[in-house]
Amino acid sequence: MSDRGPILIDRGTDPPVPPLKPSRPVRRVLVVFAVAAVVGAILWVANDLSSAPSADTPMVRIARPTVDTLGVDEPIGDFLARRHIDTARVFKALAAARVNPDALPLASRITTMREVATDVVSMVAFLSDDDHRVSLRRGRDGSWTAKVEPMAWTSRLQILEGRFGSDLSVGLDTVQSASIGSALGEAFSAQLSEILAWQVYVPRRIIAGDRFRAVVTVQQASDGQQRIREVRAIELGLRDRGLTAYRFSSSASAPFAFFDDQGRALGRPFMRAPLATGGATSSPYLENRVHPVLGTVRAHRGVDFPAPEGTAIVAAAAGLVRVATTGNDLGNYIEINHGSGVTTRYGHMSRFADGIADGAAVRRAQVIGYVGHTGLATAPHLHYEFRVHGEPIDMRLLDIDPERPVDPIFRPAFETERQRMRALLKQPAERAPSVSGQP
Repeated sequence: MSDRGPILIDRGTDPPVPPLKPSRPVRRVLVVFAVAAVVGAILWVANDLSSAPSADTPMVRIARPTVDTLGVDEPIGDFLARRHIDTARVFKALAAARVNPDALPLASRITTMREVATDVVSMVAFLSDDDHRVSLRRGRDGSWTAKVEPMAWTSRLQILEGRFGSDLSVGLDTVQSASIGSALGEAFSAQLSEILAWQVYVPRRIIAGDRFRAVVTVQQASDGQQRIREVRAIELGLRDRGLTAYRFSSSASAPFAFFDDQGRALGRPFMRAPLATGGATSSPYLENRVHPVLGTVRAHRGVDFPAPEGTAIVAAAAGLVRVATTGNDLGNYIEINHGSGVTTRYGHMSRFADGIADGAAVRRAQVIGYVGHTGLATAPHLHYEFRVHGEPIDMRLLDIDPERPVDPIFRPAFETERQRMRALLKQPAERAPSVSGQP
């Protein structure tokens, strides 16, 4: 062992570490980032200041939509006035777009957009007919512009099932009612009641509790609105028998009729021209027509048959005379009740036939009066109306000569449609709400 003791090592003082100096490329990158940060901060402050509201900058418009239904016999002018909308300016815009505000469909849905900040209505939209939508927009100066656009409809087939109540009232089963909603349910009930009132003759009276199934075409518009376009087939489950009716065009000139499984027509026998001599029409069913006497635009809810004075007028079908009177626009006129809500009217008669009075029973093709020009008429003619539950029906849309079976030329097409509808009607009830297909 050494006597020198511990050995001390003098480490001295550590030399200072020079600061790290980034390379030239790195310095360039840092400078770019710094400049970008400064510029971004300046832009953010400027944008924040410019977004503040001022007298020269309009507020962002936020509107809330409201959907209303036009009441029965409610003019759209009254609807707009109640919502403090300038009716005169709106009507001016509609006129420029060739839209008649007095010819809107019954129970039209009208959508309005009201700005939250000002409580001013800035947009109005509705269907001018089944296939066109009108959009009205309010400008900053209070003027309105109207735009008419075609509606895009998609179709699907759906099966509805239920029971009849009293007086042919229709009640859908719970599942079907929930699947289409109350509005479509009411529309279907009205259509089915109308069809069974005269288009499909049922030889035995339907009673409460009888069941039905129907294939209907449901259409949905691009704005979400839905409608039942038509009833394609009906299956009735009566107490002692069944009856199935298929909607089909029986000839090139008839839009549609209902036929049974053998292709036999099922409708009631109504005459298309209730004149002893037949005849062509001179003035068809029109929503708007210039009245030849008054000179005003009015709906023409029937068809006119020009004929010489004194030409015999016959009953279009059997029934009871509801009223035979005079004194209104139709002059001497008769209304006949054919049952199930179906009535016909005959106007401008010169006189009634013998024995025609309130309550009289008449046969199909029985003479009830004679052509004249009483009331508001400029020349001898017969004004004839066809009504279902009080609502006028355009006869051009109906096949009211039901004794004709399916034309042999169209028999293969009818068979194809019948088989398709029968397959749908046989589907289990639980599948009914989801049936789809192209009509």
